[in-house]
Amino acid sequence: MSRFALGLLRVAVFLALVSPGAGQKTSPSELTDVYVYPIWGLGGDPFSGVKVELFDSDSKLVAAGVSSSEQPVVMLRQIPIGSYNLRLSHPEMNSVTRAVRLFRSEHWFTESLLSDPPEYAYLPPEELAVSKSLGTFKGKVASMPKNGKQPMWARMMGIFSSVILDSRIKPDGSFEFRIEPGLYVLVVARGTTVCAIQQVHSFRTLKEGPVRVILSSACR
Repeated sequence: MSRFALGLLRVAVFLALVSPGAGQKTSPSELTDVYVYPIWGLGGDPFSGVKVELFDSDSKLVAAGVSSSEQPVVMLRQIPIGSYNLRLSHPEMNSVTRAVRLFRSEHWFTESLLSDPPEYAYLPPEELAVSKSLGTFKGKVASMPKNGKQPMWARMMGIFSSVILDSRIKPDGSFEFRIEPGLYVLVVARGTTVCAIQQVHSFRTLKEGPVRVILSSACR
């Protein structure tokens, strides 16, 4: 081989080595597994037949799957870490799209799909009657603290939805939310202290009255 040909060969090898991505493979530490749990409305029931799609920043489909009664959780494995758009769709429901950032070894996303109107078409008759007659969820702090310098407030967070609502607690301890039917975590806070936390169901009849909240000793 001539010196000239040998020189060209060396240049070609050098360029191949320094070219972006040449000989590179994604290491296991740069991959993640994504678990997506589609649920029906705000009640938390598994929802089969939901199409789950993951798109990159260029709107290119990276991975997809469909939930079923046998496998309600859709698993998208070995996804490169980064930022994506997660889309859930079903012919009878409104589609859901959310931006997600994948950076751990695995990720879990619970997403509820709603129809229009969201709940009424699928509720049992007894809950349907309650949801139509009540748009307000009421609560009552059993014993308000004597020192009222710090404000007290309440927060409702959906267990199977992204609903988060805040409400002022009045001097008599009462508070209320206009909220969608479903299961929630009710948190009562004062300043930086959590005074009470409990699971509640927004379906409450008039006979049941407001939810009674007992404050922790730190807030009395």
